[in-house]
Amino acid sequence: MHHALLISEILSNIISHITVDEQPGVWPVEYVKSSAPTLFALALTCRAFSEPALDALWKDFKGVEPLMRCAGMIPAPQKKLQGDKDYFIIPTKAQLSIIARYGHRVRSLNVGMSYCRPDYATQSFLRIMAGTSGVLVPNLRSLEIGLPCKLLHMVPPLLGLRIQCFVITICDYEQDSENVDTVFQYLPLYCPSLESLTVLHSCHLFRDRAHNVPYVLPMSHAIQKMPKLRVVNVPAITKDALVYLGGLPSVTEISFRLPNGSDFEDILDSSRNPVLFENVDDVDWEIKEWRDVEVFTRLWPHKLTSMAL
Repeated sequence: MHHALLISEILSNIISHITVDEQPGVWPVEYVKSSAPTLFALALTCRAFSEPALDALWKDFKGVEPLMRCAGMIPAPQKKLQGDKDYFIIPTKAQLSIIARYGHRVRSLNVGMSYCRPDYATQSFLRIMAGTSGVLVPNLRSLEIGLPCKLLHMVPPLLGLRIQCFVITICDYEQDSENVDTVFQYLPLYCPSLESLTVLHSCHLFRDRAHNVPYVLPMSHAIQKMPKLRVVNVPAITKDALVYLGGLPSVTEISFRLPNGSDFEDILDSSRNPVLFENVDDVDWEIKEWRDVEVFTRLWPHKLTSMAL
């Protein structure tokens, strides 16, 4: 082996070219092949290649099932679980140590599950982990949640101190709203380094302002406890949360519904900062009526370089 490959910076650069297929838009789809077999082969080559190859292999993942398979908790995808709803998982210490060996390498995680194909084994595992203080992926930087609201109580084991980006899609708030509220309560406590918050919802939710109240309040309370926010993309927020974000020097990108005229006057009166959102350079605000134009002009950020209305 060439001595240059023993230099970690050179080896990392080579591996970054191997994983180029994971970057959308770099190559046409017909030419893209998974880099996983190559990274797996590198990890088995020698000790010098093992660590950086495994880091790249586990960097971005969808679901926690790969971790469970490595620990022998569920079978391979080709095999079907026995018992379905009756399939309960109680991990042993040995299995948890295996998960910890690979879980600390994950940097980006996308967790989703549909009503049509529920994964009862994963539900059982996350439900048990939710009752402990353990974190499955302690070095996670980005987490995207697409679970039905009735399963959002399984999110806490995935939250960690190093998460910087959090995305959640809410599709059925009316049915299990308490689970959504619980997630927002945990966010400031478990993710103090959060810089980007995106909350998406189905088109049938929040069609008018009256439907915002049950959902916006817990989310706005959570926002007011996040001092490092830079990007905020939410359907709407309360007046107090708007004032809080307006005074944060770190906020650079915002997207939510503008307040109405009377609320806006209260916002200006309650704000100690004469200039709100002074460092924002990208906004996405919804303007429906003429009076919203006045609100927008009063909140116009001085450093604005990108705008969507």
